[in-house]
Amino acid sequence: MVGAREALPGLLRHEKRRSELHCASQYSELLETTETPKRKRGEKGEVVETVEDVIVRKLTAERIEELKRLIKDTQEKHRKLKKEAELIQAGHLDSKLDELWGEIVQKKKQEEEEAELKRKATDAAYQVRRRNPALTDTRYGMNAITIEILDS
Repeated sequence: MVGAREALPGLLRHEKRRSELHCASQYSELLETTETPKRKRGEKGEVVETVEDVIVRKLTAERIEELKRLIKDTQEKHRKLKKEAELIQAGHLDSKLDELWGEIVQKKKQEEEEAELKRKATDAAYQVRRRNPALTDTRYGMNAITIEILDS
């Protein structure tokens, strides 16, 4: 018998990440792990920086670094593809065209297989829900599937 984890790869984890409860727990963890900033007073006596400000600044800096890496990777891929295109147009890669085409076909086939697996997992989750509505948990304002894994 196939367990729920094998039948629904990644689906349960994905729903967990989107849940309000999970977001709240992540936020709590951020609040607990972030050092309390030294309080600075403005001219009128109000607090200038709060823990939330520190979290926002930290997450913003992390996202900026992530985007910089993404831009760098994208630029590198662009340079590589541009160079390959120039070599193909110049006729220097005629011997490798069949190999390149094979790689493209293989990559497309792999993407189609992954999409099919995702579709099957979604369909399996839908069938489980449809057969037993009691498995649908709506306590947190979402439709999360709760599946008990039975030992065979």
